[in-house]
Amino acid sequence: MSCDTLQLNDNIKPNSYSSLRAWIIKIAYIALCIRGCLSWLGIETQFLTLLLNVLIVLSIDYRKITKTYYYIAPFVLILPFNTGALALIDLFLMALLLKSYSIERLASMYLGVLLCLLFGWIYFYNLGVLNTTAIYSMQKGWFETYGFKNPNGLGMFGFHLAVCCFILLKKYNTLIAFTIVFIIIQIFYALSSSRTAWLGGIVFCLCILLYKLKVFNKRTKILIAVLPAIFTVIDYYLILNYNSFWGIDVLVSGRLSIPGKILTQMSRIHWLIGFTMEKGVPLDGSLVLLLRSGGIYAITIFCILFYRAFAHHFDHVKRHLPLILGILACGLSENTFADCTGLSVIFWSLILDTQSSKQLKL
Repeated sequence: MSCDTLQLNDNIKPNSYSSLRAWIIKIAYIALCIRGCLSWLGIETQFLTLLLNVLIVLSIDYRKITKTYYYIAPFVLILPFNTGALALIDLFLMALLLKSYSIERLASMYLGVLLCLLFGWIYFYNLGVLNTTAIYSMQKGWFETYGFKNPNGLGMFGFHLAVCCFILLKKYNTLIAFTIVFIIIQIFYALSSSRTAWLGGIVFCLCILLYKLKVFNKRTKILIAVLPAIFTVIDYYLILNYNSFWGIDVLVSGRLSIPGKILTQMSRIHWLIGFTMEKGVPLDGSLVLLLRSGGIYAITIFCILFYRAFAHHFDHVKRHLPLILGILACGLSENTFADCTGLSVIFWSLILDTQSSKQLKL
């Protein structure tokens, strides 16, 4: 056997391994996207969660662990005491594994899952299979859930669909992309009456306009970089003093009083490791969900990574500013970047893409 043949055989294994690993990563991402969509419908996802974690473990290249993986270590330590940390571990790892994928590619894969849900939802709703209930709210009146777990789930489905459409269409024509986003947001607001998802969509549209007007530039990069810290201070001040802001609490459908009653009675250890809640208790808002799943560390590391991305790598992320700021703003009232969904992975991929990729010696 010649030396050339030996060299060729040696090259087959690494290439085969890389190809297999790439497919596992794609399947894991699709599983995560499906899991997020099913949660809107109130369908149990334990099997998908198990499958997702098995795929993530298989897809990590343990020969190329970078320093960024260190950020996950505290979540692993608190996992025995707070199972909610698993969601942050999955989200963080998926974002790291998909760093080499373009945002357009991730959005196209997620849009495929969303369109399958859209067509399946329309089909089964017309068949009368989906369990839809009528709900009355003093602020909104009567409205239907249309088979979703709650109206906000339907509203967020529309928000995710609009964001993916924008990502894929903006490179062709920003005006067309903006128009489609606005139409989708209005349609799903008419169906769901979800104010928070609608406001998130409007803020997203506003960020698109401000970006086109070149309001976001290097002079404003530090202000943008500290937005998560500012939002965190304001959000938790309102939550911890919810009794003084009952008007705002009514407007946001209890998003101050529900977490406020929990946080004001929490021990110090739960501020460190997060907390668990009874099933069925609503807890909306990405900043609150970060605290619930990973304690004060989760919020701190988010603010630090976000600051680094914009303060030190502004030119790299500025073309994604409408996307990042729109998701961030909507996250004040919904779980747009702290839950295991395709949109959360896209958001964290943009943030982590700017971090150091220096490998650790194992």
